[in-house]
Amino acid sequence: MNAQPEPSVWVLWHCCEKRVNRLVRKSVNEGASFGMAHLIPADLVRAELDAVESGTEFRGSLRHRQFLRYLVEQWLDGHAASLKEISLGVSVFGRAPSSFDPTHDTIVRVEARRLRSRLARHYSGDGRNSQVVISLQPGSYVPIFTRREPMTPSASATARDLTQSAFTDAVLRDTYERARIAFQQRTQEGYVLAETLFLRLLAGAPESPQAHCGLARTLLAHAGLSTVAVRTALPLARAHAEQALKADAECGEAHGVLGQIAFLLDHDFARAEASFRRAVQLTPQLAYAHHTYAFSLLCCGRFEEAEREFALARQYDPMDLHIRVQSALVHYYERDFSEAIARWEEVLEIRPDNLIAATLIGAAYLCSGEPERALERYEAARARVPGHPIGWAGMAQAYALMGDTQHANEVFSALMEMRQSRYVSPYLLAMIYARMSDADAAITWLRTSAAESDFNFVCAGVDPTFDSLRTDTRWAALMREHGFKLTSAKA
Repeated sequence: MNAQPEPSVWVLWHCCEKRVNRLVRKSVNEGASFGMAHLIPADLVRAELDAVESGTEFRGSLRHRQFLRYLVEQWLDGHAASLKEISLGVSVFGRAPSSFDPTHDTIVRVEARRLRSRLARHYSGDGRNSQVVISLQPGSYVPIFTRREPMTPSASATARDLTQSAFTDAVLRDTYERARIAFQQRTQEGYVLAETLFLRLLAGAPESPQAHCGLARTLLAHAGLSTVAVRTALPLARAHAEQALKADAECGEAHGVLGQIAFLLDHDFARAEASFRRAVQLTPQLAYAHHTYAFSLLCCGRFEEAEREFALARQYDPMDLHIRVQSALVHYYERDFSEAIARWEEVLEIRPDNLIAATLIGAAYLCSGEPERALERYEAARARVPGHPIGWAGMAQAYALMGDTQHANEVFSALMEMRQSRYVSPYLLAMIYARMSDADAAITWLRTSAAESDFNFVCAGVDPTFDSLRTDTRWAALMREHGFKLTSAKA
């Protein structure tokens, strides 16, 4: 009865995964030396430009095809120094040389950001096998040309092969795979099943860093969906991430979890960023590491950096719809509501039941002055998931903007009643009062949101819902108290 058990499959996988991580880091570091622009012949660059223009992403965008071709041709002709915002506004976008002022007319910056996103989507889709990659670094209009060497087998394929060879217990392997599939559903039911399965794994393999990380991420996701209170879920998630690091100090996924918790619960952005950077360093091809880092950058108003990390997350896991949903928030928080809506509609085309995408479209319609269209989205969300507060809160906001105070108050009362039996984010209540132009109540509920460590609170600094509060001295005090940079209504 006291005999020591055989080494768990998770211990074997842990040893194998450390080896995989070293291989991946080595391949990425070596890859950084590839593709110095001057080593790539001009004919290959032009051939790649033709391929990009004919790809699915660019076929329907004449503006971005013209913009990209201008940048590439100017570089090839030796005129990279001329690729400045003023000259591009005049040469590409037809602005008058005598009156174009980039401080007031941001067309070049906006279109460059969209172009970067379009390029990232191209290279995660049609261009995934291209040996030459054209990109734009944030803050620059000079194109970068990188040669990608063919990898046979790829680092990711090697990782999969090594991981599969480490599985010796078919039951544990199957349980883990089912837990991850359940998690990827991104629904309340999926998270409940994932939690059950990860707990089952820990019962059989208590030292497994993967099982601890899986459970920690599931707890985070529960809280993010507002199905459990943050102060209940996150300390437990932190404990599981720390257990994972005890088993493997180089577990990048665990560092990513701790970064999320430092950001969402502690509002300690410096410590969070250090954890995210460590996660990316240890597991550079882990989409989760880039995704969580991107979201924190987004909430801090560092939009170009966020866009870059989102693009990497999508490159490493193009099938994760949650990354697509959150990456569109870059457009939303930049007040480009039509582009955000288009991205979320693409998600709904694939998964019509995606609650977050559907309600975010409603939020974008609210911000663009179309409360009637927003109301349709929120009513559909409430009908689909009547027990979730997000549809109700959106309806109250829509009624408030339509001037229907009676219905807004009725829905608000229903939310307050719901709050007696389940978790309802105070942030949602603050949003309703902001739409009612009740600054006192909105700020009161935002303070409650911060006190409860409501996940949504970290979005307040860039959320257009609260643009009307930004000149209020209490707003500035609240943002400073929690370490947020002050942003204007035109963030």
